Amino acid sequence: IAGGGLETVSGDLTAFLANPFSDFDMNEIAQRMAFDFEVFGAMAVVGTWNREGTKVARWEHMDIDLIRMTEDERLYYVSDDWSALQQTPETTNYRSYPALDENNRTGSFMLYYKEPSKQAKGEKGIYPKPPYYGGITAIQTDVDISKFHMYELQNGFKSGTMITFMDGFPETQEEAESFKNQIKGPASNIENSGDIIITFAPSADQAPRVENLTGNDLDKRYDALESSVQQNILVAHSVVAPSLFGVAPEGSFNAAESADLFEIFKTTYVDTRQKRLEWVLNEMVRLSG
Repeated sequence: IAGGGLETVSGDLTAFLANPFSDFDMNEIAQRMAFDFEVFGAMAVVGTWNREGTKVARWEHMDIDLIRMTEDERLYYVSDDWSALQQTPETTNYRSYPALDENNRTGSFMLYYKEPSKQAKGEKGIYPKPPYYGGITAIQTDVDISKFHMYELQNGFKSGTMITFMDGFPETQEEAESFKNQIKGPASNIENSGDIIITFAPSADQAPRVENLTGNDLDKRYDALESSVQQNILVAHSVVAPSLFGVAPEGSFNAAESADLFEIFKTTYVDTRQKRLEWVLNEMVRLSG
């Protein structure tokens, strides 16, 4: 979306593109804006007026995930760590910026653009939703499947195993729990997927019986689910050609077909996103004089 850089179609924008009073030039800021727009469905920059109040002298990118705002969206709060209970300029770099007001051309302000989205029940519609919002459940499912496989490997033989000790019961409940903890380790969660179940039986003089409860084909049972999840993720991201994103399709495309698919993707998705970004940039150009 922003990888090709900015191109001036009219006027002399040398000073604007250089953005000399900031650590980043306008091409770098545009790339960060495009990144936020894809991940969060919004993008923001902070502008600072010159001393005379005639034009914006400096532009800075602001990470969307650092921003909170009032309900009327006229005042924006920024913190480097919103998890902290105490928000102060010294501890979390807490600060605030007003929205653009061309009748008050002093100090800094925030220019905030968000993608239009439907307001769900219980929401106030203040914060943005990313374009892939409908695929978040599939994305989380994919993350959990990957974690399951990883922890299955880490847990070794504990793939849904039940061990029964055949020489009677421990004398006390505490002794039984202590015995179980020595073998099982931490309590079960996703990081202990395929954990062990331990039971006791009254028969004596027999070796423990080990039973596999889930079978050895658990990974195969996830194949169909993974395929479905991958398809849902691609659809949520408006991907018309998975091969463009390194996902091998059934069959193969030659170079000419890949070029055509890339053009279709640019027309159906990239161009629209670029127009949103260009609208904000042109507003920044206007404010910069």
